[in-house]
Amino acid sequence: YIDSETGSISRTLHNLGYRTIAVHPYLGSGWNRPAVYEAMAFDEFLDQEAFEDPEYIRSYISDESSFDKIIELYEDNRANGEGQPLFVFNVTMQNHGSYSSTNPNFNQDVELVEYPEKFTETEQYLSLARQSDAAVEVLIDYFSSVDEPVLICFFGDHLPSMENGFYQAMLGKDTMDLTGEEMQQLYQTDFFIWANYDIPEYDVPRISLNYLSTLVL
Repeated sequence: YIDSETGSISRTLHNLGYRTIAVHPYLGSGWNRPAVYEAMAFDEFLDQEAFEDPEYIRSYISDESSFDKIIELYEDNRANGEGQPLFVFNVTMQNHGSYSSTNPNFNQDVELVEYPEKFTETEQYLSLARQSDAAVEVLIDYFSSVDEPVLICFFGDHLPSMENGFYQAMLGKDTMDLTGEEMQQLYQTDFFIWANYDIPEYDVPRISLNYLSTLVL
């Protein structure tokens, strides 16, 4: 959908002197990322080929390895960037659907005890999200201890696809019968903005992704 130069938070920061890097720990060809990220003024795009011996969960590079890459880029920029600030946009893959894996490298450790063995896909997703929580903790612990000011924004683009009837059970109706407002709930995700320096603390009840980058800035 993007075939020419376009405005973006990356372009804004690039114009302010930031080194801008896009990271996606999967195939680089999807969604024409090399050309699109160039149009968004990213200086570099790193796909799964940039990861050396990463950890896999199911068939995807783990969030922990993906976050390790962020730390690696930060340390490289600190050592070799000559004071240039850094912006990294990291699109993770660990929790991508579907959620029916039997891969032995995956530990499913969340159970919906109210619905025994009924929503196994949902339990797999929640187990993956729990592992993401642990990886986020490691990432934030690392950047809590660095001297430079660091800001992290963590968000998702939609809720996971649950084909096992979980949403229908929670909402009490078939997804085909949802109103527009009810359907919108399936595309609302939590986000957080964290910094290792003092910033105002407040809750944002609802915001369009169109404006999230403005809030970050």
